[in-house]
Amino acid sequence: MTIPERHEAAPPSARRVGPTRIGLVVVVTGFVISRVVYALVGVRFDAVAIQPTQAIQDQWQLLDLGLLRHDLWSSIWYLHSQPPLYNLFCGLLLALPRSFQVPVAASCFLVLGAAFAVATYLLALELRLPAWASATVALLVVLNPATILYENWLSWSYPAAVFVTVGAYLLARFLRDRRWGWGVGAFGCFAVVLLDDSVFQWIWLVLLPVGLVLVARVGWRRIASVAVVPLLVVGAWYVKDAVQFGTDTTSSWVGMNLASTTVGPAPRAQLQEMVRQGILSPIVLVSPFSAVGVFVPKYTRPAHTGVAALDERTTSNGGTNFNNIAYIDVSRQYLSNDLTYLRHHPGRYLHNVVTSMRIWVVPSDQYPFLNSNFVHITPYADAFDAGVLWQATSAPTLAPGFEPALGGPPPSGGEMSYLKMLEYVLAIFVFPVAVVYRRGDRVFAGVGVVLWLTVVYDLLTTSLISLGENNRFSFELGSLPALAAAGALAFVVGRGRARWARRRGAPAEGRSVPQSI
Repeated sequence: MTIPERHEAAPPSARRVGPTRIGLVVVVTGFVISRVVYALVGVRFDAVAIQPTQAIQDQWQLLDLGLLRHDLWSSIWYLHSQPPLYNLFCGLLLALPRSFQVPVAASCFLVLGAAFAVATYLLALELRLPAWASATVALLVVLNPATILYENWLSWSYPAAVFVTVGAYLLARFLRDRRWGWGVGAFGCFAVVLLDDSVFQWIWLVLLPVGLVLVARVGWRRIASVAVVPLLVVGAWYVKDAVQFGTDTTSSWVGMNLASTTVGPAPRAQLQEMVRQGILSPIVLVSPFSAVGVFVPKYTRPAHTGVAALDERTTSNGGTNFNNIAYIDVSRQYLSNDLTYLRHHPGRYLHNVVTSMRIWVVPSDQYPFLNSNFVHITPYADAFDAGVLWQATSAPTLAPGFEPALGGPPPSGGEMSYLKMLEYVLAIFVFPVAVVYRRGDRVFAGVGVVLWLTVVYDLLTTSLISLGENNRFSFELGSLPALAAAGALAFVVGRGRARWARRRGAPAEGRSVPQSI
């Protein structure tokens, strides 16, 4: 007898060339047609962040637009409130003639959208989903009203969603083809996400290669060879911030953000009593993101560094400069009080965390800063959220998260998406079972552990630290939750079919069903 040599499973594209190409054509066609239709109904790129007409339109995450326009590199160097890439991108846009700024930004986001659609489809194929199922998942992502709204809003959220998805696909190619360039591209995308969105921090980027080594059994030398450069770039920014500002995250707002789940929504009478007893400091009676003059000099000493990005109290548009050096000390004071409050009232904190998770499963299109385009697609968005996402009642003010953050009621049961609930149950609890069961498939196990770690990390960190924008945070995961849920569902169906085949006396080939489904 001749024992055949063992080969790894052929990639999806090699096994199903015809259906794969048809599915890709369907996804790309759906993307193009939908974007044309959205444009015809009035959807336009919202770049008011770089062309505001009043202070209320300022984005807190952006430096003074005058500094971004005339002193970009020095201002980015002294940026402590946010990761650098979004401010850098806006600064480069502001260097263009005003008439070119919006078209260039819109074109960049449109390209990101096309990459988002294609990467979602190809990544679904890498998870061994059939071409029709992969195309269905990608089309649902493409046609989701949240996708088009974030695609037409200048912010850091859409790039984060796209790069985390593209990075996962590049990782699948690296695990399958073992080519160095795919791996560097994957971890380069993950580094971009971290330097663009403050939700993602160094712990996440370190967990990914660890998970690949332990679960997917990828050699640590191979992972280190592709991850080392992106990790060094990210590490250099952390070192820069630590030396300059004494911070250990890419945003100095951690304490002020955590206040939204601790002292922020707490009853004022309760806070006053804790201050009177000396348990908390008086700063908790002030809203965390108040103007600089509210904190200086009453709660922190004034400082003069000679750097405009750190010294300015207001922007050239009249808004607050939240990169002022005073906010570093202010945020530290809030963090100390947050942790003290948490120890004294853990039950109330847990209640707020649960509220954050309830906001998480509200459709991501119901977010107040998307309203300029939401009004053009309201009937479609309501129909999609009700028919596809299983939301019984649309949030009336598009701010289901901000209301509880200000002391109002949490989202009602009708305002939550029950499909998103099911999606996260499958992604968090069922998908890891599929990953363990199929750990011999390096591509599935490797991509699976990255998807699972990213979904769990984002859900836990944002729910534990922030209350208010959680449905936006869920969008920043891109298509990873949907793909993980689809992979979990395929695994369950495949196992069920295999058991049914065995009961009917089918030969042992039934065991291959989970791989083929």
